[in-house]
Amino acid sequence: MSTDAPGGERKGGEEIRAPDGNPVQRQLDQLGSAVRSWAAGRKPADRPSDEAGSRAHLVTRLRFRLPDFRAARWSTIIKSAVALAAVVTFGWMPLQRILALTSTDAVINARVVTVRAPIEGTVSAAAAALEIGRAYAGGAPILTISDPRIDRSAFNTLRRTRDQLQVSISALMEKRQLLEARQQQLGAQLSAFRTGRVEQIENRVSEVESQISSARARHKLAASTLERTRILRERDGIVSATTLERAVRDERVAREEIAGLYERRKALKIELDGARKGTFIGDSYNDTPQSAQRGAEVELEVAEVRVRIAAMKAELENVELAMADEQERLSSQAAVQIVATVGGRIWESLISPGEYVGKGQELFRMLGCETALVTATVGAATYQRLRIGQRATFRPRGGGPNLEGRIVSLNGPAGVSAGLAIQKVFSADPYQVQLSFPRPAESTDCDIGRTGLVVFDDSGQPAPGAVLRPAG
Repeated sequence: MSTDAPGGERKGGEEIRAPDGNPVQRQLDQLGSAVRSWAAGRKPADRPSDEAGSRAHLVTRLRFRLPDFRAARWSTIIKSAVALAAVVTFGWMPLQRILALTSTDAVINARVVTVRAPIEGTVSAAAAALEIGRAYAGGAPILTISDPRIDRSAFNTLRRTRDQLQVSISALMEKRQLLEARQQQLGAQLSAFRTGRVEQIENRVSEVESQISSARARHKLAASTLERTRILRERDGIVSATTLERAVRDERVAREEIAGLYERRKALKIELDGARKGTFIGDSYNDTPQSAQRGAEVELEVAEVRVRIAAMKAELENVELAMADEQERLSSQAAVQIVATVGGRIWESLISPGEYVGKGQELFRMLGCETALVTATVGAATYQRLRIGQRATFRPRGGGPNLEGRIVSLNGPAGVSAGLAIQKVFSADPYQVQLSFPRPAESTDCDIGRTGLVVFDDSGQPAPGAVLRPAG
């Protein structure tokens, strides 16, 4: 048996355990003491005289002083492994947060849309339609507001005006028909008068031509009588001077009668031409027949009626347009269906079914879930390295898919805007950042209030549309 240390001995390669301590710890203490002595140049008492023996003796002592892990207990190994895993687990996360550009805290947020009443009236909706948390797609109907006491006086006035115009137009159209019929009668009467007048003047012209023929015959007879009388007076002196003078007179009268008849025929032809053209020329101041005068008056009345009918039809058209606009206004004001302006959930209900609301009164508030918003808090050093449009990843606590988005607002210590559901994120860091993450268009679930961690992309490559944050 050989003794290696005060606290234990080895016999036949088997360790003899000291009763008062851990053999591994004692061996380590002895090994440390030997190494320190060798490093200080002191020669141990049991060291051989030569250098080779000293080295062999030292190797032998080290070999017998190393711990035998095979003899160690399994419980010690398991405890050491658990301790190592705890160090890696609880030490890696802080180290990762130190090395990566991350937020202190982050929470899923959403925009709040306040819906107001466009008219006053009674709310018609089921109680379930206004339950907080109920999901609606964009454009889905939620409730209806009806106003049975809407003012219809303007529409009624327009309707009475339209009815009066329609009656007046009908009366004028009947009057126009009567006037047009009378105008046709007067036109036929005037045409018959013109035909008779033309025939009358033609007959007068024929009569004058007959008179001209008779006057020519008388003139011829008077001329021959004058010639004979003049010969008898000059040659034989049989005829007296009185007889000659009478013959001269008769010839002159016959000649002048012919001239007068020619002039009369010319006047009749002028009158005939005017009658054929519709102009009646006579020796009276009234050169227009009564039928023509009455026809002209009726024509003026017909033109006036036509103008009045056209004006009333234009006014009727304007009244009907005004009635259509008023009817549309009444339809939109009498009953209005309130729809979801965005896809999301009811955040706050401010009314109850059957309640009477005023115009502009707040009805309810909705969470806009079509776009996922995340409010994150960061430290001052991290905030200075961020920029609008920078890419970021939201990692929710408790598992779930990560969201890829970008920074849309750097609020700093000022906090988030008033249009968001969550106004304050309780964190030690005062700087706040707003991020946007795309969602499906039909999404109605916001996951609002779910917390997580935002990891910012610090690769130096700005996202599309990114702008640098101004200094300060």
